[in-house]
Amino acid sequence: MPIPNLVAAAASVVAVAVLPRATAKTYSPLFVKTFVSQHKLATSYKSISRRRTQRITGKVTKPAALRPRKNKKAMAQLGAAGPGIENMPPDMPFRVNLNNRVMCPDCREKPPNIVEEGAEMLCGSCGLVLQDRLISSESEWRTFNSDDSRGADPNRVGDADNDLLTGSNVGTQIGGRFGSGATRKLQMTQSKLQGNKQDSKLQQGYARIQTWAETLKIPPGTSQLAKRYYMSVAESPAFRGKNMDAVLAGCLFIACRQHKVPRSFAEIFGTTSVPKKEIGRMYKQLERHLKHLADDQIEHLKNQGLSTAGSGYTGTKTTRPQDMVERICNQLGLKPRSIVQYAIHLAKETAGIQDLAGRSPLSTASACIYMAAHLVGEPRSYKDISKFANVSDATIKQAYKKLYEARADVVLPTWTKPDGSPVNMDLLPPSFAATVVGAGPAGLATVGNLLAQRLSPVLWVDPLFSSGRINQSYREVPSNTKVSLFVDFARAVKPFRDVIESTPAPNPISRLQQLDQDQHCALGNAADMCRTLTDGLVKRDDVAKVETTDIHLDVALTPTKLQTAISPSESATVAVIGSSHSAILAILNLYNLATTSHPKLRIKWFSRSPLVYAVPKDDWILYDNTGLKGLAATWARDHLEDDTLQSSHANRYIEKVSLPARESFTSSPALSQCSHIVQAIGYAPNPLPSLTVDGAPLPALPAHNPHTGAFNDQNGRPLPGLYGAGIAWPESVTDPAGNVESAVGLYKFMKFLLRVVPEWGKTLN
Repeated sequence: MPIPNLVAAAASVVAVAVLPRATAKTYSPLFVKTFVSQHKLATSYKSISRRRTQRITGKVTKPAALRPRKNKKAMAQLGAAGPGIENMPPDMPFRVNLNNRVMCPDCREKPPNIVEEGAEMLCGSCGLVLQDRLISSESEWRTFNSDDSRGADPNRVGDADNDLLTGSNVGTQIGGRFGSGATRKLQMTQSKLQGNKQDSKLQQGYARIQTWAETLKIPPGTSQLAKRYYMSVAESPAFRGKNMDAVLAGCLFIACRQHKVPRSFAEIFGTTSVPKKEIGRMYKQLERHLKHLADDQIEHLKNQGLSTAGSGYTGTKTTRPQDMVERICNQLGLKPRSIVQYAIHLAKETAGIQDLAGRSPLSTASACIYMAAHLVGEPRSYKDISKFANVSDATIKQAYKKLYEARADVVLPTWTKPDGSPVNMDLLPPSFAATVVGAGPAGLATVGNLLAQRLSPVLWVDPLFSSGRINQSYREVPSNTKVSLFVDFARAVKPFRDVIESTPAPNPISRLQQLDQDQHCALGNAADMCRTLTDGLVKRDDVAKVETTDIHLDVALTPTKLQTAISPSESATVAVIGSSHSAILAILNLYNLATTSHPKLRIKWFSRSPLVYAVPKDDWILYDNTGLKGLAATWARDHLEDDTLQSSHANRYIEKVSLPARESFTSSPALSQCSHIVQAIGYAPNPLPSLTVDGAPLPALPAHNPHTGAFNDQNGRPLPGLYGAGIAWPESVTDPAGNVESAVGLYKFMKFLLRVVPEWGKTLN
């Protein structure tokens, strides 16, 4: 080695003498021998050999620190200590840095913060494992002599035999994860010449099983069993040419069932990407093979006169819903142990429910958890459960629908909540296929057609269930419809015909049939027909009737009127729909009633979006027209945000029902528990009076221009002298952030009119 290269290396080694032990071990004894001989250091090759002998006998355990002699001239030639040739004087010629430097590929720190401990090399900064199962460069001798004997009794030790491999574990391999390109080529060449192909194939399969097991959180013992199954089938002629991933997935699935660590085909498929049908076919083939191997082993043991206990293979059974319950509950964070116990009981009982017996165990277990959580008072939504069960929320709804129908047979009357109070099945959310609001002729026809299509059960909501306004206001109005069409309406769908057949005559339908079918009649006859059909439908088991009282938003915003709209002694649950400024004020007024004069009042707040607050900027306000301000904003921050509602006193009276972005509140099961409804999701302007142009009525409602206040006819032409402003016809504005809003407010109306009235005046003069 040329002298200049050694001078550069010497500077590195002097620095290594004070670095951590892990870095110092990267230099070989041969390098140290050459280095000390060239630079006349105190440590010589003889001393290195002597020290090695001392280390073998256990007299020395710490690495040697190389120290140069106190020779100022020699030290001046070495230069400053540093990590390599980077710190050499600038007049030195360029040379390639041949140091093998270990560096974390993520942090790339200089100098690297390398920690070597427990046969692993780690990055001390980020924790990345750089190398594992390191072979120590220290002595591999161990002393196993007794305490009474004298003298050294060194014995060589090595790695334990791996019974999952066919070949011997003894051998030498070219290692080095951070080696150069030449090193990797040597590794590949050695693997081709000396490698055991069978073991290489097994190790690839073991690595894949281990990865899947860690993803599915399968215990080590179960993954080890899966590896043993794979070893037994890897060289079997029956599995040659088969999809390796399918074989590995089948082995893992059988191991899970053998160790009672339930995993479904869907979960295995989601992790391995092997189709469920292929896993199923491979599972059956593996079961037959393992059973055959076990029978051969038993026959061999019998021939040898040995015991056959524990040598048989027990076929796996179908995963049951109760096997899945506890794991899903743990993932959902359901703490009350009673939820798990009740859900397991429900899952066992589903075996006797015909519509649930053949369903996926995951969907059945999810439905049982949904019911148990609601019974105990720790409800979880379909969406929450579906995330951990890997089942769609629609599938869980269908399973829960069947479970809900059998609730009286599967729920025990002795069940209690964590506080000791008995569970109440009446508080279980019913599972409805549809919710119909309104019991007028249109609502009646909707329910009839839903039932005819077997879309049930149906939640039907109306204040009176009395045929709507046709019965309340228009009974004496002559119809412009022939009697025959009313009769056709009554017999249009089977649910209506069933009501007619079960209603004794005479009834409103039979009286209609006695009239002249080509003539007209008073609307009262049609109203009585609708009332009869309504009364018949609400008696069905698949129709849930909910009578609710609509509280007008104006009443909800006026505390004195709201106080008289609900009886103080009434157990009322008011649904408030929306997250607008008006909705928050309505909730505040209801909360004040509940905490004072109406102790039985409760509020269900239906919301599809988070609360939005007005944000003052330099010279404008973000969400000026749609964001919460003033009292509503302050109270909402303190009591209605997700992180404050749970700890607020308002939590005793207010329950938030979060809805998906495009889902209507009418589809929520929570609506069936409400007796009153306040809707604060939009503003309907008062209708315009009859308008004419040149004495002729307008053929269509004019379109309002939100920028000028003018109206245009159906051809887009302005209607002179017709303008609109105010809350019914607000100005449309765009703030600096690009948000388009309607400008509502007294001064905003004034600003708009100051700008547009001069233009209006040109056509009004």
